[in-house]
Amino acid sequence: MCSSDLNFVVDVAISGPDTQASLIEAKVTDDFSSQFIDKVVPELKPQYASSNPRAVNIYSVAVNTTLVTPDQEPKSWNDVLDPRWRGKLAMDDPRGSGPGGTILSGVEQVLGQEWSAKLSPQKVFFATQAGPIWTGLVRGEYAIFLSGQHTDVIAQKQQGAPVKQVRPAEGVGLTPIAQSLIKGAPHPNAGKLWIDWSLSEKGQQVLDRKST
Repeated sequence: MCSSDLNFVVDVAISGPDTQASLIEAKVTDDFSSQFIDKVVPELKPQYASSNPRAVNIYSVAVNTTLVTPDQEPKSWNDVLDPRWRGKLAMDDPRGSGPGGTILSGVEQVLGQEWSAKLSPQKVFFATQAGPIWTGLVRGEYAIFLSGQHTDVIAQKQQGAPVKQVRPAEGVGLTPIAQSLIKGAPHPNAGKLWIDWSLSEKGQQVLDRKST
């Protein structure tokens, strides 16, 4: 089936880089670049002409502050290998794309693949959705969430949950979120206006308020 046989019902696709690349490879996007693209931090500009940046997701260790005292907070990714956390760790399933894979591959690049082998005995709980992990973390079923997203941490704290995101010395995981105009979109002009607005100073301020 070619793209001309498809019935498009959306104007803009917003996703991580892997999905953006798949859409572009399938030739279902238009080459549209926002007028504000030159104001974007160079390192965050997508590699494809038809993809525009929107935001950045930050993934790092999130802890239940009633179970993890300040002196116990992981200062390094190696600290989560401490036997005291065995059976108390949770993580997005690292198989496939997503936060779990982002963290696992990133830490392996810095600390080596042996880090993942050492993580195995910790009996980490894996889930394909972050929701059950957040529920378990807030309830105290888990002490540490290895791939917590910053916007989720903020939302949980605003609801009064005893959670905190910490930054290990080796760094955190970043996933750039991009957006592209769909070829044959039902409202192409509206799609272009949305992309331009979301990259404008006002649009970025609004998006920032929604994530803080």
